[in-house]
Amino acid sequence: MDSDGFLWFQDRQKEIIKYKGNMVAPAELENLLSAHPDVLEAAVCGYFDESQQTDIPVGYVKLRDSVAIIDRARLLGEIKKIVDDSVSSPKKLRGGLFYLAELPKNATGKTMRGLLPARLESDKKRWSKL
Repeated sequence: MDSDGFLWFQDRQKEIIKYKGNMVAPAELENLLSAHPDVLEAAVCGYFDESQQTDIPVGYVKLRDSVAIIDRARLLGEIKKIVDDSVSSPKKLRGGLFYLAELPKNATGKTMRGLLPARLESDKKRWSKL
């Protein structure tokens, strides 16, 4: 209930990413990311790219503690290349692959894609135009 006494219903946002009319399932990309031995958890969401006027896939991973900080950027680049080489053009991680110490989760342990940094930024840009 907000300060004016109104209740707002919020639907779960659709997880499918629509890249130039192509449907991209985050779960497929998350499975590929998670297959890497240094990845503990993975999440993928869409980010609205204004220059292309479409959502683009962005990946996030939690890496093993044994991965040194100085090796993260190199490793993220390698993992992204492996994924991008394994999928069709619309499914490439065009928004990049980023490290997060923890992925946002709800009480049942499900990843909350709506709280991933790219999703928050994308939503902020969309709402600011209204």
